[in-house]
Amino acid sequence: HPFATEGGHTDFAPRTPFDWELLQYLQAKHGHVSWERGVSGIGICNIYNFLRDGKHREEPDWLKEKMKVQEQGAVIGAGAQEGCPICVETLEVFVRYLAVETSNLAMKLNATGGVFIGGGILPKIWNKNLQAIFLEHFLRVGRLRPLIEAVPVYLVLNTRAVLLGAAYYGKI
Repeated sequence: HPFATEGGHTDFAPRTPFDWELLQYLQAKHGHVSWERGVSGIGICNIYNFLRDGKHREEPDWLKEKMKVQEQGAVIGAGAQEGCPICVETLEVFVRYLAVETSNLAMKLNATGGVFIGGGILPKIWNKNLQAIFLEHFLRVGRLRPLIEAVPVYLVLNTRAVLLGAAYYGKI
């Protein structure tokens, strides 16, 4: 059964010193920090900006120039594919947070039938490295690991799936 939620607006839960630093950085800018601040298109930009401004990662000049004329998230995704270190790290953090919140949701809903992850970002950035990061952090749940190991995770590759679902329900 699908569950419509606004779970992305629940409080971001830091696990590591890095996460705490990101939380403080985002609190200074936004006050309340939800998971959406790290697990969305805007989240990718927030993570990148934190790495650049808060952790002082190097931003190459060519990347800075591209960001002046193109959408920041798309530039970061393309930069990661080209091996740009700050872009690669941004997507690794993004996928780690996605995995953590996905396993949280799977446990809260006892989603033994599976979790389906949709949206337009993952089909564009997904690779074996990010898959390994996702799996590592999805399974890092402590004593409930056997439950989470039994939950299948599906990546919805059709970026129009949301529109198709809306059309279906609109037709009924």
